[in-house]
Amino acid sequence: MSVGSVRGCFGWAARVLAGGLAVLFVLTLPITIIAFDLGRVVFSPDEMATLVSTSFEEVGGFRRLAMDAITADGGASGEGLNLTVALSHLTPLERDYLADRLLPRVWVEEQLHASVVDVYAWIDNDLSRPDIRLDLRPVKDALRSGAADELVEMVVNSWPPCTVEQMSEMAGTVLGLVEGFPFCEPSEPVRTGLVAMAGETLVLSVYTLPDTLSISGGAAPSEADPEILRLKEDVRLARTLSRWGWLLSPALLLLIMALAIRTWRGLAWWWGLPLILGGGLTVIASFASRAGVGRLAARLGATPGMPPIFEELVTTAAGAWMTGAMREVLTHAAVAALVGLFVSVLGLVLGRRAKPPAARPTPPSPDNTLRFPKHDEETPTGMFG
Repeated sequence: MSVGSVRGCFGWAARVLAGGLAVLFVLTLPITIIAFDLGRVVFSPDEMATLVSTSFEEVGGFRRLAMDAITADGGASGEGLNLTVALSHLTPLERDYLADRLLPRVWVEEQLHASVVDVYAWIDNDLSRPDIRLDLRPVKDALRSGAADELVEMVVNSWPPCTVEQMSEMAGTVLGLVEGFPFCEPSEPVRTGLVAMAGETLVLSVYTLPDTLSISGGAAPSEADPEILRLKEDVRLARTLSRWGWLLSPALLLLIMALAIRTWRGLAWWWGLPLILGGGLTVIASFASRAGVGRLAARLGATPGMPPIFEELVTTAAGAWMTGAMREVLTHAAVAALVGLFVSVLGLVLGRRAKPPAARPTPPSPDNTLRFPKHDEETPTGMFG
């Protein structure tokens, strides 16, 4: 076999391999772009805390969850008034106002950020569920600052009017003859005394709360079972791929250049066209990925043994992921397609300029033998010469 034949076989094999790599580049570019942009949001505690905080603020979610946890813990303590029953007559607007007075915006943002950090810490440990805790010291400080009287007045106003039997029961409770307290609003002058007594008792019930309150639910987190550990391993693998998977795309382009690109026209076909196709496919895949992210969030949030707040955190975060990351995905897809278009146009223009002019016919030689002109292929020039 001649040297030319060997070179031809190697060149043909290199082009076939480059074609396979080009197809692989087109198929993997959407995955690497989506994984990278989603990973920048999903696996960043600060980014996720900001997005989840905005989402919870729109629905009033985290403050409501914290208020429910505080009142439930106070009602289960067995001391003072049952806060859950005492606040059950408040309207949603009154309950939101009460939560706003007890749980200021700065406190909510700090606790939400801490909760997100606790969830990310759970991903890297071996516990069965995250240990999410609230700092209740600012709540106690708010009550000491004089907010208790206004809040008690609002709570008593929400109670229904007392019946005769309830007035008798209330009197027996005050005298210590019977247990239990009827949550109803009496007429004056009993109401004034009730407000003063209820204010002291209600504040005392809240003061019985610890400085920190776990809202993870159930007993202390234990070691996770194998299924949860496998789920967490999948999440950690996805985090690693999102951080470093983007290196695959430039590596493929460099391999394609080494195997097949020898001219400007080759640059247009082997780089420009795959970039255009990959960018367009990324746009399509970005819309299809919404369903996949939603299913993953639902699977993670429905993990057995997880607290309700964890499920709501994850489902709320899923919507925030798509809002925050899809804009980046579409932007990078458009950039890839535009770069591919620019490379294609540049390669074709420069390739045409580099093409040698057609050779002129040569006159007959003295020996009356006709010599036909040779038309060479495009001569590599510039960076490929």
